[in-house]
Amino acid sequence: MLLVGDSLVRHVGRNLEQQCAGLSTVCKPGGRIEQMVPEIEKRGKEDTVIVQVGTNNLRMDETDEMVQKYEEMIQRLKEERLGEVVVMGILPRQDLSEALDSKRVEVNRRLKEMCGGSKAMYCDVEFNPWRGGYLGRDGLHLNARGADMVARQVFMMMKTLNLV
Repeated sequence: MLLVGDSLVRHVGRNLEQQCAGLSTVCKPGGRIEQMVPEIEKRGKEDTVIVQVGTNNLRMDETDEMVQKYEEMIQRLKEERLGEVVVMGILPRQDLSEALDSKRVEVNRRLKEMCGGSKAMYCDVEFNPWRGGYLGRDGLHLNARGADMVARQVFMMMKTLNLV
């Protein structure tokens, strides 16, 4: 099993690796949706791949463009992989304007809808970025508590789907 994504997966992956034998993490800081397939292709055809990406596309890409990139990524992964493809929604952040957070929510809604067509599985991890103390000082990256909370939600989703 492979967890791949931008810098937000770094500590989540460490926590999950303790719970899931055989899980490996690939962290690509600054990674964008369109950069994930080549990263995953380098690593063989693991049974299941979990992708956490999109936060670095929010400022530059339009909503439709992001959804299109997700669709292309999922399609390529489904063609090349032996197992499940799980896509996580874009995590909340404190450093986004109201407009960009609305875009994040809309992209997640459309991504969830797209995954509903059995192309891929969707993992929704939502939390209030202003409460609970889950984010670091930069308002973007998860702190230890946030990484633990996200890892637990991903692990529960994996158990529900019989992936662990």
